[in-house]
Amino acid sequence: MTKTIEEIKEFDPEDTQEYIKGINDMIAKNDAKEKQEWRDSYTPELDASEAAKFKKAVAAIKEKEDRDFYNELWGRFSNAGKRYLLSFLTGEEVHSRAKLIVTLPAEAALTIGGEKTVSTSAERKFLTPALDPDKSYHYTLRATFVKDGVPVVVTKKVPVQAGKTTEVKLEAAQAVAVR
Repeated sequence: MTKTIEEIKEFDPEDTQEYIKGINDMIAKNDAKEKQEWRDSYTPELDASEAAKFKKAVAAIKEKEDRDFYNELWGRFSNAGKRYLLSFLTGEEVHSRAKLIVTLPAEAALTIGGEKTVSTSAERKFLTPALDPDKSYHYTLRATFVKDGVPVVVTKKVPVQAGKTTEVKLEAAQAVAVR
């Protein structure tokens, strides 16, 4: 089973200063809507199964007043807060992403599951969406680059697990020459 993966953007000092300035500006304005949008932009959206688990957990609460309380909290919380609340109500880890670290020639073009990535460094980092710890997932990585004047392709099917980091090397020795 494959899910869309996202690239991890590494912060450089200029990005960090801009990030901090943005936070300070937002705090100064005290704009609740902007704060919520900012929080949500840094936390992945909940998927349908997480929302369904919340509804099921709340439905199991006996007191209507308590159900209303949790529903109100759900409506006010950021995505991260909703995951924390869901974890509290169900007693299980709700959100578990996998991290994928790919080492390859810096000039290589990389696709993951057929989707082109944008990074151009020798080490590239990616995060999966929330994964079910009871299911198996994999991504097919394909790197294309030139070695000694010959175009080459390295393809590798990589398994990933919820909550784990997978490191993979796509080296020239694994490459198949393109003719």
